[in-house]
Amino acid sequence: MGASKKHLHKKLFALFLIAVAVKVASLAALRSGVFERFENALWDRRLAVVAHYVKPDPKIKIITIDQSSLDFFSREERIYWPWPRALYEPVLRFLKEGGARAVAFDILFTEPSSYGVEDDDTFGAALKAGPPTVIAATLRSEMNRQGDTEQWDAFKKFQILDRGTTRREFLFETGVETYKSALVPITQAIGAASAIGNVSARPDKDGIFRHASPGGVVNGVPVLSLPFALFDIAHTERASRSRASELAQRDGHLAVRFAGGPRTYATSPIAAIIQSYTKMHAGEAPQINPKDFKDALVFIGMDAPGLLDLRPIPLAEVFPGVEFNATVLDNLVHDSFFYQLSPGEGVSVAIFFALCLSVTALFISRLRIQLLLLGALIGFFVWVCFQAAIAEVWIPMAVPLVTGFASLLYCFVFQFQLEGREHRFLRHAFRHYVSSDVVSQIVENPASLAIGGEKRELTIFFSDIEGFTKISEKLEVGRLVELLNEFFTEMSGIIMAHGGTVDKYVGDAIVAFWNAPVPCADHAERGVRAAVECQRRLAELRPGFEARFGVVVRMRVGINSGVVNVGNFGSKDRFNYTMIGDAANLASRLEGANKHFGTFVMVSEATRVAVGDAMRMRKVAEILVVGKQVPTVVYEPIGEQDDRSIAEFERGLAAFENGDSAKAVEIMQTLPSDPVAQRYLTHIQNGGGQTFALAEK
Repeated sequence: MGASKKHLHKKLFALFLIAVAVKVASLAALRSGVFERFENALWDRRLAVVAHYVKPDPKIKIITIDQSSLDFFSREERIYWPWPRALYEPVLRFLKEGGARAVAFDILFTEPSSYGVEDDDTFGAALKAGPPTVIAATLRSEMNRQGDTEQWDAFKKFQILDRGTTRREFLFETGVETYKSALVPITQAIGAASAIGNVSARPDKDGIFRHASPGGVVNGVPVLSLPFALFDIAHTERASRSRASELAQRDGHLAVRFAGGPRTYATSPIAAIIQSYTKMHAGEAPQINPKDFKDALVFIGMDAPGLLDLRPIPLAEVFPGVEFNATVLDNLVHDSFFYQLSPGEGVSVAIFFALCLSVTALFISRLRIQLLLLGALIGFFVWVCFQAAIAEVWIPMAVPLVTGFASLLYCFVFQFQLEGREHRFLRHAFRHYVSSDVVSQIVENPASLAIGGEKRELTIFFSDIEGFTKISEKLEVGRLVELLNEFFTEMSGIIMAHGGTVDKYVGDAIVAFWNAPVPCADHAERGVRAAVECQRRLAELRPGFEARFGVVVRMRVGINSGVVNVGNFGSKDRFNYTMIGDAANLASRLEGANKHFGTFVMVSEATRVAVGDAMRMRKVAEILVVGKQVPTVVYEPIGEQDDRSIAEFERGLAAFENGDSAKAVEIMQTLPSDPVAQRYLTHIQNGGGQTFALAEK
């Protein structure tokens, strides 16, 4: 992180302000529910993923009054809805014979049967003879009659007598919903049922059912909701009690974990159950085996469209209410309700996320790295929230995301005010002269522009245009400037693309180097590759230059690696980031040495050793340049040259170095198109020794 010291305290103070602002805003948002719809939408996406990891309990089964059952009885038996309650008797007997553990009616029996008292008595007797059964009541927020006096008294006595049982643990001391009235079952059902369960339910504010209530209290009488009551009568032993009370929110509601859409749980039409019971007692094979319900927890409810017991959930717009209750029961049995973070925990998440984004925005100045890190942080947060959902934890996403992005916006504005003007000036001033990496380093640390230098190994690039004096004499000034500008633009672009720093332009010459101010371990290879790429690009441009300017443009390049002084040199008011040293002088000499051998890129032995096997090169000669007492071995990158001619040249060079001049001449004569070989022929014929002494640059 390259924050300057003078700005550091301002950035730290900005982080403090962000933390405080996020805490206040998050707490207010979480408590007010201002982003509740957004949070619900994000949560629904997670629920869809979570459903793939949930297997419905095979012991939870549903018997439905579906459209096919309504059609069957109206067509075959001339029985129309509402049915006589005696029709449920074979269903309860079927479940009793099959060994069902407990049953819950998700159907209200709050009015006397239209078929008479005998029908209600038959239903009550069937309830007593059947498996343990929960019968439905509905609690209401508005005042309403609570059934006749006899019904209400029976209901109240039933619940109060039951007060000492373990089922009361579901109705928590805080967060219990209170109701003003209730529609309670008929007295025959109250007297025969094992428990009474509330079937009224409230969706979230957007009309979607995501939460379940354990029950409520009406006129001081506690009533469990239907699935809780069914769980209660089926799991009386303490060892199997649910830990739902630990997962409830302040209002007592629980976040439901769904296993899928409609028909997730094993569902049988009630008509098929009744027909199966009839066939069994007629000695025929039933459609449905009652043993399929062994130890099952069974809901009897409605999903026919005309009966309107539908509850939209995040995974389906049309979802039977009876299957929602089955899902809640599944959550109870397996303790799989979601743990929802408290407002305080949600605030902590929002603060941590906002600070992570803010630190990245304030202390990472390189835009590409900054955007990558910000994207990674946001992606990681989303991934964590999805993984948490799979692990049954609901981490709020909406508030952290909103406050996080608001923090980012603040940070960007803050950065613009604090450093933006300075950064824009520096980038504009230096982008034409140095690589983008160098500009970024200067922007991160403007103090590096102070006067001074350091010793560092660089790879140095010197280039010159062949015959530039003649070219300048031939072209008028305007045309010459146009040619040079285009030439410099192309060559400099290649150098900077390879990570180099363009030091200066001297007439027609380009001076560049690698490994400063941004270090790079492969600086020698980068320098040589840049030189080769420059020559390739110039070859492409050459025909166009000749057509437009009437001149042939060729460039010679010398490359050397060595330790030099590099840094800002000059006065306090005007200075230049450049390098000074003998290694730089040698690179300049090698550029000039090209014309003695007809080459266009000449590389020193130091650079060749540093490059290693990364590039193909051939040894050119051992030369002694002006100002040097020790000869220098130089090389030429050979690129795509013919391997056979290179091999022949190396044979001739080996003969020359071994003192066999005659053989060297014989071999070099076979290479008329190789300018280096022809230079050796002249050198041998003039009686030259092993070292080429170059008297001029």
